[in-house]
Amino acid sequence: MAGLAYYLGTSEIFDIQTIKILNNQYIATSDLENLAEAQRGESRFFLFSQNNILFFNTRDLKKSINQSFILKSVSVGRNFINRTVTIRVSEKTSGIVWVSGSENYYVDLDGIATNVVRYVNASQNNTGTVVVRTKASREGLPIIYDTSNQPINIGSRAVSPQFIEFVISLNQLLNDATAVDVIKFEYNEGSGKPFLIVKSLDGYDILFNPEDSYIKQVNNLIAVLGSVIGNPSDVLYIDLRFGDKVIYK
Repeated sequence: MAGLAYYLGTSEIFDIQTIKILNNQYIATSDLENLAEAQRGESRFFLFSQNNILFFNTRDLKKSINQSFILKSVSVGRNFINRTVTIRVSEKTSGIVWVSGSENYYVDLDGIATNVVRYVNASQNNTGTVVVRTKASREGLPIIYDTSNQPINIGSRAVSPQFIEFVISLNQLLNDATAVDVIKFEYNEGSGKPFLIVKSLDGYDILFNPEDSYIKQVNNLIAVLGSVIGNPSDVLYIDLRFGDKVIYK
């Protein structure tokens, strides 16, 4: 029996050949692969390498993944015939990207930071503004910059669910009903009453009250742009936070 156990634990014919990642949308495949690879380098029962499919601990890998990411669910399975470890994840739906300092996070519809965003590239537009391209921007997720740069942790709340709903709805309406090209959104605490700044490609800012109707504020924006302001690039900002009183400069 001891000889058989030694053979099963050391024979290369049981070495893991493939790590398969399924259903991930926001989490980088390489991040999940790295967790699996790290476990392959560990031993089990103090004797056997977890690079051996027979001794690879699926429960430990599942625990490690859940400690690293906020998920709906995750499963880890082994196929002994083709020596494959398969990781299946079900991710929470991301509503926005939250940028604080140098860190960038996916935030779900409940306002919880679930994962780190991967950069793709950055470039300058014709006004000199640096535009960061991420996987999230290709997916159409609004990108919110926290001007206070407050640190947050994976699993902690960045903003309220109501704020997430406001931003998603506002972003959609701006795209559908106006000619405003949005570069980014900025979250500003102000003097105890948070507000949202939309940075436009034409160089002007639009200030919104996230506690008021986004529809009413966009309608006021359309009215001002259509009948009062001839050339939007001539203004510095349009402030829509005070009901029907629109302030611009």
